[in-house]
Amino acid sequence: MNAVRLALACGIVWFGPAVVSRSDGAAPSAGHSPDAASVSPVESELVALERFLSSSDAELDDLRRAIDRVRALSPEERRRLLERIVTFRALPESQRAQVRAGWGWVDARDRREWPEYMHALEAEERRSVQSAIEALPPQKRAAYKHALLERWRAQRAAAP
Repeated sequence: MNAVRLALACGIVWFGPAVVSRSDGAAPSAGHSPDAASVSPVESELVALERFLSSSDAELDDLRRAIDRVRALSPEERRRLLERIVTFRALPESQRAQVRAGWGWVDARDRREWPEYMHALEAEERRSVQSAIEALPPQKRAAYKHALLERWRAQRAAAP
């Protein structure tokens, strides 16, 4: 589930089904998700542009960080991550909620900055932090992550 956490933190699920106009000019019905073959490159680009234009700078920054993290993955890591996302989405909502609750966050700022913090660490440090988190009971994870983030924020603030 580590990869699922990464994917959700990266905002990959932010790109839900694209909304495009139908060829008859009518608006797509709720839940309409055209297959890739029915979406022209121009329509796809316009949908993405519209989404970007309606996003805040913070959301765009999150997206840029997510893209950077995905680009850093090997093809095999991308494949495994995609498989885990599909597995996560197949879970009943009650189980997905349980998984999300286990991730634990003190506040929205922690949730936003956690990926940046983890990305700033060396690979071995990331593995160590992840192992430490997984060894904790779920109810203690949020406080532990928050403490790590507070120490990292203090170090950044003190840096010249």
